[in-house]
Amino acid sequence: MLGYIAGAALLAVAAHAAWQRLALSRAKHRSLAGHARLARRVARLVPYYEHGEEVFFQTDGAPAFGCIDCTGLTITQAMSLRRRSTWSVRGSMSLSV
Repeated sequence: MLGYIAGAALLAVAAHAAWQRLALSRAKHRSLAGHARLARRVARLVPYYEHGEEVFFQTDGAPAFGCIDCTGLTITQAMSLRRRSTWSVRGSMSLSV
């Protein structure tokens, strides 16, 4: 008898979860139905290309002094940091691989 009760409870929980999943699926806008598949198809058609850091960070025509280097600092900030805290920069360089 206990097995029937446990089975009925499990069935009720599974039915409730399925009902919620169905409600979520039906709540989505119809335009989103195949969006991920369509995006993958279009991505396969676009050829692969890559830009170096110099080109990537200057695509909007930013001047070189405002260009960001690989650390995330602008070049002027990096130069100022090196000038003001040489001891800290040397310590950091010794830690880098």
